Amino acid sequence: MYRPMKNIFLIFLFLSMHGIGQTAEGVGVSSEMPTNLKELVINSNQTVDIGYSKIKRKKIKSSLGISKFIQMAVFIENPFKTPVVIKSVSFNVVRVTGRTAYKLHLYHKQQEKNIRGEDAPGDDIRIKDLVYFLEENTKGLIENDLSAMSIEMPAEGLYLALEGLGSYDENGRADNNGFIPEMFQTFEPTHCYKYDFPERSIGWINNNQELFRAEKANGYNIGKKNFLAPSFGLTVFKP
Repeated sequence: MYRPMKNIFLIFLFLSMHGIGQTAEGVGVSSEMPTNLKELVINSNQTVDIGYSKIKRKKIKSSLGISKFIQMAVFIENPFKTPVVIKSVSFNVVRVTGRTAYKLHLYHKQQEKNIRGEDAPGDDIRIKDLVYFLEENTKGLIENDLSAMSIEMPAEGLYLALEGLGSYDENGRADNNGFIPEMFQTFEPTHCYKYDFPERSIGWINNNQELFRAEKANGYNIGKKNFLAPSFGLTVFKP
């Protein structure tokens, strides 16, 4: 059964928030690391792929998962610096366990830092629920068409997030399964995650900013493979 909270890396992140950690290999900017996060793929049908779902880059074998009460988000910059209409959202899946439900969120960037001094998602751009299912053993690129909804991407960009809603069998019975999205390495502070467990809500955590702060506060280096972001992306209509 899929239990993301048993994942060692997730536990490490939780402990690092409380000043607890272990020494790992040093962090340094590698020549293999992506340095330009503004790449575009231009299509002939007057749409543009932006973000990280359709760009070839070094992928990371990560077991970071999304299941019920967990959200994962990535900030996507708007290269046009003017509002554009979203055609679709896409992401890559490594593994799906059970028939998993998820909800799409499109968030404004919070204008002020959160209580930890981090960049984080703000208000939800789209109020209507955008809920979809992933069938068990699904892999590869997933694309959700939003062209009929006329949703605008703000000029400054947005956070694209996936929220786990749990998984259900053919009889509607819920279980604790979920899915693992594809990740890539980056030191840019684009990746945020959020736990909304009934007994405790952590709120948004900016993954890389949190790791850098943990390094500084506790005096140890964190392995560079822990600096990650999910391969989420958008296709927008050219202005």
